[in-house]
Amino acid sequence: MKLEELNTTLVCLDEDGRLFRLPLKAQEVALNEEEVFSALMEGHEARIRDALIINKQPVSLCIVEDKTTWLKVCATIPLPFVRFNTEFKMQGEVMVPVFNKPTGSNPRLNVDWDVRAACSGKVRLWLLVLTKHNSSDPNHYIGECYLVATSSTNKMYRIPLANVYDDCKICMGDQWNGRSQPTLPAALDAALQQFLNSPWNSDLKSSPEKSDAFFRFKPVNDGFETLPVDGQWSNLCERVAAPVDLDYICLPKPEGGAE
Repeated sequence: MKLEELNTTLVCLDEDGRLFRLPLKAQEVALNEEEVFSALMEGHEARIRDALIINKQPVSLCIVEDKTTWLKVCATIPLPFVRFNTEFKMQGEVMVPVFNKPTGSNPRLNVDWDVRAACSGKVRLWLLVLTKHNSSDPNHYIGECYLVATSSTNKMYRIPLANVYDDCKICMGDQWNGRSQPTLPAALDAALQQFLNSPWNSDLKSSPEKSDAFFRFKPVNDGFETLPVDGQWSNLCERVAAPVDLDYICLPKPEGGAE
């Protein structure tokens, strides 16, 4: 069979962040063309590093083709901070988030937790957003979202945070109406804004002692300073045995060195 007779479909990303298929005309072959194409494309994926800029952060994409008419696009978004919209309490001179539903017994604040300041640059935090898109449907649909911490050697951890399952999947709330967006950048930004701006509660909260040691703040002037983690950060987190979806995360090359 000549190369020009192969059936080929290109997956393209235009400057507006829209994904579309570009079929190349192929000659008919004796074999079942659909079966050949499915066999060739099954499990195929393409990774594009720094494909988009969302919220001033470079976003890498993993585009996965399967036997259906859907494209799965998995985006890895760096998180320099996490915004806590929850109640806080004082422990001596240190302020810690409570992660409770509103009770009125503690002040409710919006405070940004600085990842680098807390972990001395030893931890990187990522938001993994899974979306799907069909060439016959103009919308991009947001699926599962994950919050993953990685060490310098790219070992994956779950930080001691509420609203996050053991496999790092985030509980994004039942009343989120923005799961369908007209473009991929709009879908990724919607997922990021939902994560950053939603209120936190005690659902799925792990050890309060580990949480209090990990997320620490000091009131300064008219703001709040992120304090270093109290203890070895990896001892306060849980190693993650990566589920299938985390295989699609696009991480930079490991730096090596101590955890």
